[in-house]
Amino acid sequence: MTTPNNDGGEKFFQLGTKAVIVRDSKVLMLKTNPAYSQGKAFWDFPGGRMKQKFGTKPRDIVENIRREVQEETGIATLIVKNLVHTVILPYDVPFNVGNFGLVLFFYKCTLGPEPNIKLDWEHTEFKWFDKKELPDSLDVWYREAIEKTLGS
Repeated sequence: MTTPNNDGGEKFFQLGTKAVIVRDSKVLMLKTNPAYSQGKAFWDFPGGRMKQKFGTKPRDIVENIRREVQEETGIATLIVKNLVHTVILPYDVPFNVGNFGLVLFFYKCTLGPEPNIKLDWEHTEFKWFDKKELPDSLDVWYREAIEKTLGS
């Protein structure tokens, strides 16, 4: 039996959705818990992979973003605006049946009334970043999504 990426043929991909949440010209980012993220803490947007069980109703991308944001931050008043950026990651990500490529869809989002952010165990802190004060370690595709969301 071969894993999804080493059969010499097609490469398999998972779809991930990310919420670029904007408030006062800043974007919300979450710091991952090293216990969850393979020993490394890094800044990330709320979001996650699309999950679909066989025989169940297909999920909507916007529904997935809302669900992931609520799970990770407690925010229930998310307003999903529009797709701002897509990227195919230049590396594979592990999954229980092998490694897969990952396609990320970044959506500009805003909030309803002032949220009370309550992080899940996967994250240790949150911060509203101005585009001039982004973490040095932030990957280029995150910077591109922020630039496309906030503009020049």
